Amino acid sequence: MGTAISFFYYLRYIAIISLIISIFPIVKAVGFKRINDIIPILEEHDLYTNHFFASISIILIVVVFNVPNILVEKKYESTLTDNKILSVEIENQYYYDNETLKQFYPKELKRLQISTERLKNKKKLYGCLHLENNEILYIKLIGIEQSSTDTIITYKVISRQFPLVEKEVGSIQSNIINY
Repeated sequence: MGTAISFFYYLRYIAIISLIISIFPIVKAVGFKRINDIIPILEEHDLYTNHFFASISIILIVVVFNVPNILVEKKYESTLTDNKILSVEIENQYYYDNETLKQFYPKELKRLQISTERLKNKKKLYGCLHLENNEILYIKLIGIEQSSTDTIITYKVISRQFPLVEKEVGSIQSNIINY
């Protein structure tokens, strides 16, 4: 899984370069000409045949920017559904109680999806989830809403299992995790 995510991540650079290469002849031929002169220039240089390469480049860009995020989210969910969380460590504080542990399961995460427009507090907390098969899932929590110190804080949960692609996998609400 990690190899596929790395492959798609680095394929982004090739996709962007191929899009630039496919658009470059059209930009070069058109130059600073008027709009009415563009069609004869494209016909003269036979640049209408370049649309296949450009469309493949655009499709490749869409794929390589979306597939790693989908893979990270599916891997996170499948790992949590297959294994039980033993403890949560956030900023060297360990949480073993059942109420805190069940907040990190995918059903709880999907219920509270929050848009990034409502970000008020961007403090980041780093931690990990310790699973029963001795696997560790690295996560980052970003505090989203906090009106006072005694209220419930909403956190975005971001998977850091694959360092190249940090993907938001859900959000939780808690007053237990303090920073």
